Amino acid sequence: MVQGSDTASLGRGAARVRPDFEARMNYLGEQADKPLFHTSDPSQSRIVIESHPVVMRDARALAAPSLDREGFVLIRQPLPPFDYRDTAQRDGPYLVLLQDVIREALGAAKVITDTSILRLPGPDAFQVPVTRVHCDYTAGSARRLLSESWDQTLGREAGLADTAGLMAESVDAAPGERRYGRVLAVNCWRTISEPPHDYPLAVCARPSLAPQDVRVADFIEEVEGGEPYRAELSLCRYNPRHAWYSYADMRPDEVLLFLGFDFSDPGQCGAMHSAFPDPACPPDAPGRASVEVRTFVLFDA
Repeated sequence: MVQGSDTASLGRGAARVRPDFEARMNYLGEQADKPLFHTSDPSQSRIVIESHPVVMRDARALAAPSLDREGFVLIRQPLPPFDYRDTAQRDGPYLVLLQDVIREALGAAKVITDTSILRLPGPDAFQVPVTRVHCDYTAGSARRLLSESWDQTLGREAGLADTAGLMAESVDAAPGERRYGRVLAVNCWRTISEPPHDYPLAVCARPSLAPQDVRVADFIEEVEGGEPYRAELSLCRYNPRHAWYSYADMRPDEVLLFLGFDFSDPGQCGAMHSAFPDPACPPDAPGRASVEVRTFVLFDA
């Protein structure tokens, strides 16, 4: 069981609970060949999309959601005073701080991270909200990204060497010889703009996801100042059993953590998620800006 702390659940009372409403989610449709999802420029994707109406519930009505049960949890952290358009600040002191916050909130022994992704509104933004139901990982891509992440208090070269050691003591060790008994891929998402948000993020509760709903796809993601990143992720077919949740009017001091992959349970997909157009958002709202980070959380055996 993933541990928590007083910061690890912001359910009832944190904000006004929004009544259920209808939203539209973009699922994977019938497709014979392997889908290709270009997360930075959907026009380059090779993917059949089916839009389905779903009931969107406010996660603030849940008493105490958890990574182990629903697959997501909200924690509180004041927005650090960094220039989030500055990659050096975003991928430097912000990630170091985030590692400490997540480790404390989840009761973990160690947290390492990938680099961050900044999503901004407007047609000229380098990265925009992703409006396709997906999970960032497959078993293969989770292992690859783990090997490419590192402790941000170290330099990249030393950090990657440290990560190799962490893997040798966890996912690559025999079960009875592991220093770290459980390793989770956890997505960390926060808005850096005030509500209302035109494209909030929604997460599908893991117990409502069936194995037959999941399909592996190739994906491409543009990287600022580098070559596009190519790997695999998981897409989702529509199922009326899916239970969708979003935190109404998330503020910059709230951080959403959701499970991407559990190395102890590789056959189970992580939490599917997607941005969606909020029908109640005023048309003159400035647009959502957000920062997300893929992290790996290690627990002592």
